[in-house]
Amino acid sequence: TRSTTSSKICSGVDPNRNWDMHWGEAGTSKNPCADDYQGKSAFSEIEVKSVASYLQSQKNINGYVNFHSYSQLWMSPWGYTSDLPPTDDYNAQNDVSAAAVEAIAAVHGTKFDYGPISKTIYPASGSSADWTYGVCDILFSYGVELRDTGKYGFLLPEDQIIPSGEEILPAVKVLAHA
Repeated sequence: TRSTTSSKICSGVDPNRNWDMHWGEAGTSKNPCADDYQGKSAFSEIEVKSVASYLQSQKNINGYVNFHSYSQLWMSPWGYTSDLPPTDDYNAQNDVSAAAVEAIAAVHGTKFDYGPISKTIYPASGSSADWTYGVCDILFSYGVELRDTGKYGFLLPEDQIIPSGEEILPAVKVLAHA
């Protein structure tokens, strides 16, 4: 986000550390200049609070994806702990993840890793995928890190934007049919 903070030189909050699901625990920072700054409180960011409010007003949502850049990862709950969701849920989430990354690779050969957030990248509490799964009971809740694996980082070249979309669409279709 771009909100003001207690710092005179830094602004913004990492919106994917601002959800009210184990907010302020593992993988967040209280430092307003850190990339993983959690904000002053859960849902302190209007963008996060608005999306959460909308999601809670809906019934029977089957899937949720929060797209990010970068790292080429398709991640499921949990981020706040290395514990896995209940076995049946974990197996269903993992099966959809495997099918999604297979669909991605089939387009341009781009390889994505998949698994629970805390085991695939690092512990990260206050994530949207944890909140949508844990609070809204959206079984297929994911955090997806798009291209690339670090060469360009957050500044993906223009010529890779369309291929990124082309390969992600079949993965979203997998989720839609789950």
